[in-house]
Amino acid sequence: MGELRQATRDQPVAAKDVVRRNMSLLGTIVTSPFAGPFKGVLWVVKTLAEHAEQELYNEDNIRKDLLGLEQQYELGKITIEEFEGAEGELLQRLNQARRMKEGR
Repeated sequence: MGELRQATRDQPVAAKDVVRRNMSLLGTIVTSPFAGPFKGVLWVVKTLAEHAEQELYNEDNIRKDLLGLEQQYELGKITIEEFEGAEGELLQRLNQARRMKEGR
């Protein structure tokens, strides 16, 4: 009640606003045991996705993959068709990584 009296002295506040604020607090307290772990899981998933994207579009990693691909082709472990297909994908990823780095 003190909150309602204080609010009416300074500026009028509807009783329903006070009730709404208190219900929101109550809702937060009641749902915290469930929302807390869920928010934690979301944070882990988001962090893993960001890390995976950084690794996927890391230019050094892409260059290493291109060199490894070329070695596999030279050793006869893959066909020219396999080489060209994989090379095209890696070059697209490299171009995307450069665009992301430039902020486009």
